[in-house]
Amino acid sequence: MKNISADCLITDSYDVNEEYFNLIKGMFKVTRHIDDMNLYYFDVDFIINQNIGAEEYFYKVNKDTKLFLGTNYTMLREKFRKNPNKNIKKEV
Repeated sequence: MKNISADCLITDSYDVNEEYFNLIKGMFKVTRHIDDMNLYYFDVDFIINQNIGAEEYFYKVNKDTKLFLGTNYTMLREKFRKNPNKNIKKEV
């Protein structure tokens, strides 16, 4: 990763751990992680967890980490966000 020329790194992977986050912190100006498991101490600038109930999680983070938790931060293409409500039959 030392050869990457970028200011920001966004990680979305289950194959990372605290050691990974400690390593990348000094390599990029901004680090973000998309998470849904809350398993580690996250030394990153932003965490995004778009799942229902994510607001209830207690994340172990540094004091400057910004948390974006819950369905307000769901990443959907515009086609799906603007989809009109559909009637669902209670019985088939």
